[in-house]
Formats: sequence, structure tokens, C-alpha cells
Amino acid sequence: MQLLDQKLKAALLGGDVSYNALHKEAFHRAGKVLLRRIAKALGLDKKQYDLCSNLAGIAVSGEITLHSDTLYLQLSQGALMQGRTQILYRRCDGRKDYVGHMNHFVEVARLVNEDEAARFILACEELATCTHSVTNAWMYMMHSGAL
Repeated sequence: MQLLDQKLKAALLGGDVSYNALHKEAFHRAGKVLLRRIAKALGLDKKQYDLCSNLAGIAVSGEITLHSDTLYLQLSQGALMQGRTQILYRRCDGRKDYVGHMNHFVEVARLVNEDEAARFILACEELATCTHSVTNAWMYMMHSGAL
């Protein structure tokens, strides 16, 4: 499963976007495309999720968020991540649940590998369909070397 093409890789993995309005806009456009691809891979219809972008201030990347009834995914460059792009993902209990269950993280650079991308989609599917957060998401992180 390919989630990232060359254009998305350039925009999402091209380095720190803070203090650069043009790169930040490209980052947010590409982030929306990636999250829509993830939603499609999860079998979500456009009506089954909300997708929003918060540019935030000049010193940060802002975030792009996909929120369904059972999953919350947020793409950003963490303040301490030195320009590395990551996705926070967790189970949630509805679209008004902004706290959700346990947070999990994946670096977007890992999703370049099709096997890693498939494992990530599987972990998201498991989170969306189970009643607790400790599932294959942990297995994904253990097998991918994230733990």
C-alpha cells in the first residue's frame, strides 16, 4: 500500500516548516491529501470523518486533523521533533471526543515503506474496532522498532 508519492514526501518530509509560510501551506495541503488517503484505506466515506487544518502561529507547523466516530489522527511536526513529521493516532468515542484513549505516534517517514504503511493501517483498523486502546497498535510499534 503506497500512501506517500514523491510530491507528498517532498512537502511532508522536506524539513521544518516553521517560519516559512510557503512551505507551511504546502505541508498542510499535502497533509490533507495523506489523511484522505489513510481514510480511504480505512474504508471511510467522506461523510464518516471531519478533516480540518489549523495553521497556528509562525513558530510551529500547525496540525491537520482527521476525526471520525472511532479514530482521531493528527499530523504535525512536533516542537521538539526538529522538523520530523508525525501522526498522533488514537481511538475516540465520537467526533466530540478530543481527549480520546491512549495516544500512539508514527513518524510519517516510516510510512514511505509499503509494509510499514500497511501495518499502520491495520493498527488504525484495530483501534477503530476494539473496545480498548492496547491492541495491534502496540504490536505495530513493537515490530516497527518504535518502542
